[in-house]
Amino acid sequence: MTWTHTQTIGLRHTDAAGLLFSPRLLEMAQEAFEELQAHVSVSVVGRLKGGGPILPTVHCEADFLKPIGLGDEIRVELRLAKSGERSFSLSYTFLTADGSVVARAATVHVAMDRGSGRPVALTDEMKRIFQPLDAVAP
Repeated sequence: MTWTHTQTIGLRHTDAAGLLFSPRLLEMAQEAFEELQAHVSVSVVGRLKGGGPILPTVHCEADFLKPIGLGDEIRVELRLAKSGERSFSLSYTFLTADGSVVARAATVHVAMDRGSGRPVALTDEMKRIFQPLDAVAP
């Protein structure tokens, strides 16, 4: 199963040519990830204000396969790519309304102690994020 988030490309997402400004793709990925966490009742705000472990992004990458323009409706499909004791990777596929793949992205997140900055084990709450997701086939 994938987690799906839909976004219409607005003026705020585009560059002077009316195409998606490249960093916005990663913002859209982050929005999908935050929406997934809210869906499984994992509070991003609570985690950040509560002093528990955090989940910073330690790596991200993106490939643009086709132009994404103003007014395009984009479906972001989020999948769990890999999960370990202290980290996990997510993959994102960006599709147009007709199902064409226009971009792909990936992020790696590490559970980290806020005070020391050292990696820690993923908590049970953090692992709940994965419940609606299937791992991507290798």
